[in-house]
Amino acid sequence: MVRVPEYYNIVPHPSPISRDARFSRELHRLNTTHTVLLDYPIGSIDDQDMSNIITVTYDTVAQPRSTLLVRVNNYGDNTFTNGDMLNIKLCWPATMPYDFSIDHVYMHSNELVESVEDEFDLYVAVTYEFHAFSYDNGRFLQEETALSFQLYVNKLPSRFLPIPLELYDTIVYLVDITIFIVWNILPYLVKGVLEAVGQ
Repeated sequence: MVRVPEYYNIVPHPSPISRDARFSRELHRLNTTHTVLLDYPIGSIDDQDMSNIITVTYDTVAQPRSTLLVRVNNYGDNTFTNGDMLNIKLCWPATMPYDFSIDHVYMHSNELVESVEDEFDLYVAVTYEFHAFSYDNGRFLQEETALSFQLYVNKLPSRFLPIPLELYDTIVYLVDITIFIVWNILPYLVKGVLEAVGQ
């Protein structure tokens, strides 16, 4: 989880995320080990209509430690504010022999992609590395292998109680069950206890 610092000057981004950016990814390859993704959807309790799948190209022969930098944009200037909590989660198949780590960094975007304005942006840094050996490298390892994983960047509804969005359905269910028990069953239990004590 990342809390947007109070002192951080959030970069304005008045336009909402485009429909294409919700479901497709435009990666900017910087070099053999670094890639940048400038538009990525941020989920919230009200907006989950998006794809969280990212596919990058990886060299399983050389096995370099690579990094994907995903810019966190404040779409419509109302996606998040200072002090908000962002839940960042990475999922990949357990059968893939990759090590992943996630972190957040603040960088000047024009240092990464020259065509972008000089802004001090928040990035999610996904670092990955292939760890496997093969008896036949020419057959099983390739210089351009497609690596797919899921990255979730969600704004949590509460700044003070960091409950991931996946648990909200369960919490609503538990609250409904509690209300049902208190409203329909508890009065009969109290009545039965009072009658038993009174006799």
